This record gives sequence, structure tokens and C-alpha cells, in this order.
Amino acid sequence: MTPLSQPVPGVRLHRVPLGRLHCIRFDDLPITNRSRTVIELLRTEACSAAQDLLDRALQQRWLSDVDLADAVRDEPGRTGNVQIRLLLGRSSRGAQAESERLLHRLLRRNGITGWIAQHRVELPDGIA
Repeated sequence: MTPLSQPVPGVRLHRVPLGRLHCIRFDDLPITNRSRTVIELLRTEACSAAQDLLDRALQQRWLSDVDLADAVRDEPGRTGNVQIRLLLGRSSRGAQAESERLLHRLLRRNGITGWIAQHRVELPDGIA
């Protein structure tokens, strides 16, 4: 029996098809890279936990909306794609946190236009 077939406390084994572009090796064990791991978690975690993870991943630039759209397009019919599409719909307007999604809804509802989500603001002293 190989060590991978025995349960490890605190570890949940999740097998996915590994492509060359999504795989790294750790002690000669093929594992998914960070962006692919996040996408797999977005497919399998409860929606609220997945939303929190997606917000963090977008904020940290671990992945982008394009990465999510590519994952759904490249693997049609995968379990969890429905959830990724739902998450993608919530984040596609540039919001990377629930507070930002709320602000965007308030701005739209009140007809406030001309704002840009995630717009970088440069201050005169160069600090942003």
C-alpha cells in the first residue's frame, strides 16, 4: 500500500487531471500550482467559503477573472463549474470583497456613474 492511499489526519485528497502547465513537483510528487489549487477549491468548497477564497485570491493576484473563465471553458462539464460561473458573475465587475460589491450596488442603484473599480490613485507624493 502506498503512503498516498492511507488517510492523513487534516488532509483531504482531491485528484484532478494534471496538465503540464498546472503541475509542479514537490519531493517528486506532482501537485497543482497555486492558481490551479485555488480553482479546484472554488469548485468544491461551500459557496460562502469559496467567495472568501476568491476575494483573497483576486486581492493577492493569485489568479484573475480570466483564469476562472479559462478553467470553465477548458474543462466543460466539470463538477463545480456552475459554482465558478456564479463566483465569476459576482466578481466580474471588479469587486474583490463583499464591501466593494455592496458599494458597487449602491452606486449603480443611485445612478452614480463614471467610477472605475480598482482604479489606482496616485498621490502627489507618489504614495498610492
